[in-house]
Amino acid sequence: PTAWRIGFQSANLLLERHLQEHGDHLRQLGLSVWGTATMRTGGDDIAQALALLGVRPVWQAGSQRVADFEILPVSLLDRPRVDVTLRVSGFFRDAFANLIRLFDAAVQA
Repeated sequence: PTAWRIGFQSANLLLERHLQEHGDHLRQLGLSVWGTATMRTGGDDIAQALALLGVRPVWQAGSQRVADFEILPVSLLDRPRVDVTLRVSGFFRDAFANLIRLFDAAVQA
């Protein structure tokens, strides 16, 4: 899925830039997510947040729906996990409650 590839790539670029500019790994980040942007991009903003946490989506067989997530081993990440806090718009909250639950489950895992 395209949104995951874009979100994963943007997370990696952000992490690389932070490391180059600050000489240390990014440890925490706040992201604002908007419902209209998520609809337009297919969710690359949430994909970026998941990638920063160190998890990847698991898609439902035969569809493009994200059904769960997989925790990536730190050895595969080759970096610390980032503590991500989402600030969500009201429309995002109302339209994408399932993504909020998925993100929360990933944070709690």
